[in-house]
Amino acid sequence: MSVDGAVIAGKVVSNVNGMTDYWLEYGTTSSLDSETPRQAIYTPVNTPVSVTVGLSGLERDTVYHYRLCAEDEDAGACGGARVFRTQEVACGETVTTDVMLTGTLDCGPESPGPITGPDGLVVGAAGLEINLGGHTLIGPTGFGVGAVDGIDDSAGHDDLTIRNGQVRGWDRAIRIEGADRAQIRNVEAPAVLVGLEIRGGAGTAIRNSLLAGFLGGLRTVDHDGLAVTGNELRAGSAGTANVDGDDSVFARNVVTGGVLNAGIHVIGSRNRVIANRVSGFGTTGILVAGGSDNVVDGNEISEVRLVDGPPSNGDGIFVAAPAVGTLLRDNYVHENEGDGIEVESAGTRLRGNRADTNDDLGIQAVAGVIDLGGNSASGNANPLQCTNVFCQ
Repeated sequence: MSVDGAVIAGKVVSNVNGMTDYWLEYGTTSSLDSETPRQAIYTPVNTPVSVTVGLSGLERDTVYHYRLCAEDEDAGACGGARVFRTQEVACGETVTTDVMLTGTLDCGPESPGPITGPDGLVVGAAGLEINLGGHTLIGPTGFGVGAVDGIDDSAGHDDLTIRNGQVRGWDRAIRIEGADRAQIRNVEAPAVLVGLEIRGGAGTAIRNSLLAGFLGGLRTVDHDGLAVTGNELRAGSAGTANVDGDDSVFARNVVTGGVLNAGIHVIGSRNRVIANRVSGFGTTGILVAGGSDNVVDGNEISEVRLVDGPPSNGDGIFVAAPAVGTLLRDNYVHENEGDGIEVESAGTRLRGNRADTNDDLGIQAVAGVIDLGGNSASGNANPLQCTNVFCQ
């Protein structure tokens, strides 16, 4: 679907073998005063055959009535009348008012056009809502082809809302730079490289969405007050979720994939990583790389693989030395190929964590950590089970 074209799919059937003509009758009223040129296709007896018919030269943001018709050597008939609405926006267009898709907006190689720029939709004003309407914004399905974006808010317009649909086939599904208070809700963003990239700004909230990409589902740089709740995040190669900033909440997400790096990578202070399920990574499930006073609470981490390379190997949770004052509480780490929990920062507090059936220690901690009690470990390959923390 585009602003001036559409591709209609249907099926034709005949009770005799042979060629069958098919066409569309269409118009802006139920009178259906236009029709497409006839095309022909071979139809085996009583076997529905899929066909598509393209329409062009249509009016923008307009309701069209249509029906598919067919005729074989014996007789002809038309299907029931249906309607569609052309899009109000074109591929690559800069939008300055709210948008709601009325069907799939195809900006890929098979797009009916027009395409006015390399990206899908470019945000041109603050306070916009892009309602995908349950439809899909389709990109060129490239790999680093100029890092094109499905929805591009690199100009930094605040209070953007994107909701209710899919953005796929782009290098980056959604790109936001220098903007505050964006809202991403009920969006599927399976990108080629990165599902959602955010740089600068503050206060973005992401809820009930799917973010995926070869290099990560979510990448943030210097963005404070991020709220990521109830999402699914996937990666093909690198880490899935990079949380770079302060005062953010990353809660109740399912995080999977990633051959290298961490599932959730925290850089900054006063961030809370709560009740996530993380599995299937190389190096680390949850990495607290720096900052101060971060909380990792109630997460389940499993099946982290042993991959050579910094900063750790196969650990469920890893707290690096530069991280100050981290609290690890009530996490369950199991079946990881390294330690369940490894802590290299003295002053880290541990309470109520459970570490079972990991391929090295349950909890490996440096001297100087603060043991708040209630930690347990069993079935880990290293008979010590825990170091510098008492484990039941």
